[in-house]
Amino acid sequence: MNQDKGKYGISLKLVAMLAFVFAALLQPIPVLLIAAFALIAERDKWLNKHVIAAVVLMTAFYAVRLILIDWVFGGIAGFFGWFNVFALLQTANVFYKIGSVISALLHIALVVVCIIAVIRVYSGKSAIPEQFGDKVLGGEVCPSCGAKVKAEAKFCPTCGKEITK
Repeated sequence: MNQDKGKYGISLKLVAMLAFVFAALLQPIPVLLIAAFALIAERDKWLNKHVIAAVVLMTAFYAVRLILIDWVFGGIAGFFGWFNVFALLQTANVFYKIGSVISALLHIALVVVCIIAVIRVYSGKSAIPEQFGDKVLGGEVCPSCGAKVKAEAKFCPTCGKEITK
């Protein structure tokens, strides 16, 4: 793991931990800004893997919540809410409450995963499997210009700098 400061003097561990903290707090704009900073400015492979993982975690949470809670339970509750029969209105409220409980449990799960990731990054371990970043980012990246290079390449095909491993 790269524990050094990045190109702009900011600890790469701190940037990765902030991405997971903002993901746990359900703050998409800071997570995306941190990811943009990491991917565009820092171009550190280890950092890129971790901020992308934070973005994926938060996006998965919002997707599951949208599909399961808003569409399924919200749709069922809305269907029962269309009727003016008192018993059916109580049924609609039950579905809204079930959706609220599941949403809270999903958020708790996200927070737990993000806390584990922050603890692992802080302790010097990788928060994600090494294969994750290689599949998402497409292998090696030139440390000078950020272009994709083959794993066995000795020089960057874009800028010509030597690739150090």
